[in-house]
Amino acid sequence: LIRAVQAGSAADGAGLRRGDVLVAADGQPLTGIDDLYAAVDRARLATVELSAIRGSETLTVPITLAET
Repeated sequence: LIRAVQAGSAADGAGLRRGDVLVAADGQPLTGIDDLYAAVDRARLATVELSAIRGSETLTVPITLAET
């Protein structure tokens, strides 16, 4: 569950919103935060596709990772 999206972040740019539920990264199901961290680590500074549920809709968005 996304609790907050920072303005100007990659998630904000991809259109993710507070309340979206992340369910997959690069087509692999997410069962917990460790799965998300692993997907981000594998992607390094490239792009990861995140799938989220918003209400009754499922959306998949590319997120381009950057150093912070």
